[in-house]
Amino acid sequence: MQHDVRRMLLVAVCIYTAAFLVTILLHEGAHALAALAVGSHPMLYNTHVENPPVAPGQQVLISLAGPVFSLVQGLSCLWLMSRGRGTGVGALFGLFLGVFGVINFLGYLMTGPLVAYGDVGQAEHLLGMPLGVAIVLAVAGGVGAHLGIQRTAPLFMRFVPAAPVGAT
Repeated sequence: MQHDVRRMLLVAVCIYTAAFLVTILLHEGAHALAALAVGSHPMLYNTHVENPPVAPGQQVLISLAGPVFSLVQGLSCLWLMSRGRGTGVGALFGLFLGVFGVINFLGYLMTGPLVAYGDVGQAEHLLGMPLGVAIVLAVAGGVGAHLGIQRTAPLFMRFVPAAPVGAT
């Protein structure tokens, strides 16, 4: 029994790590594709995209492409996972992709007023957004994170093995 639990834990950690890395690559890829779409020549790295200077409006588009794509990724995966009943490796990977995508988006909202060089913070700065509006968005991100945790916890519970009969 203990060997099975260790194996399940190792598999879950590997799936978690893979989903995290895929989310980062998709997020950064969205920045790079947006930069290409506005005629820039981005340099894509594993954790960021370097871009030659572009017009402020184009920079807003590029900055928001990553978080918006993460939100779409997250909501799409969570929708698919909520419709299924799978408990295998693919289902857990999809659930992690969903959670990471949504968390990525909400995290950028929450840090926007504090981190001017972050994706949302940069867009807020370039758009001249008043601090009060940025704070409202940050609070909305926090509320969204809280609600997201409440709604996804039951989805994760289907991956918790049942205790053997007679176990205390």
